Amino acid sequence: MNNNRLKSAKRDAMLDAAGVEFLKRGYLKTSTKSIALAAQITEKTLFQYFSSKLDILQQLIIRQHSNLAEKLREQVQGVDDAYQQYLRFSECYTQEIEEHWQFYSRPADIYRGLTRDTYSEESPALHNPVNEVLEGIIKRAIKNRALAEGFDPIVFVYTYLGSIDYFNRSHQYSPAAGSPAERQERMLNCAQQLWNAAERFNPQNQGASEAELMERLTHIADEIQRLGNRSPR
Repeated sequence: MNNNRLKSAKRDAMLDAAGVEFLKRGYLKTSTKSIALAAQITEKTLFQYFSSKLDILQQLIIRQHSNLAEKLREQVQGVDDAYQQYLRFSECYTQEIEEHWQFYSRPADIYRGLTRDTYSEESPALHNPVNEVLEGIIKRAIKNRALAEGFDPIVFVYTYLGSIDYFNRSHQYSPAAGSPAERQERMLNCAQQLWNAAERFNPQNQGASEAELMERLTHIADEIQRLGNRSPR
């Protein structure tokens, strides 16, 4: 293993340890000392790779998003039909959400350090390449007339990601949520409902189309609420 690969492996090990600490303690209660201890290194070594605890958190988020975006690109590569791309994207994305549910269902704990004072809009950690993959699929659907011209891809992207995120966080603490496969199936159903609503978008009556999309989201939220009392997973 050459020197660069060795450094990269060490850096990844530190980020892995930091991820465990952030999830276990929350951002504010995690210290660089506890991260170094978990990674079995000294704080001095830790600061040779990262400038601060906030830098560690930002790099952890960047790595998570970049790795997921690469997986998603591989899933849709070579698929011409936008709807089939969307299905593959959704299957891969919801599987990732389910496998790493702690990271995605506890953003308040993990992102605690990302305040206005330290986390500007120019921060690389704010950029999520996953958004770009889904936006590209929706743009292809519009170009191929699977979705109407005038439909806003950005609105769909944030509606999709926000809905899946809310769905995931609500399900993880519900005893009625079922098995991992059942939870993923529910998230895929949520994705399908959003696509169906987008298909019915009418640029001549945009207000009504947006109202229908919101109605579908409300229906999804109602289904989530009916899952019953929450308890730790």
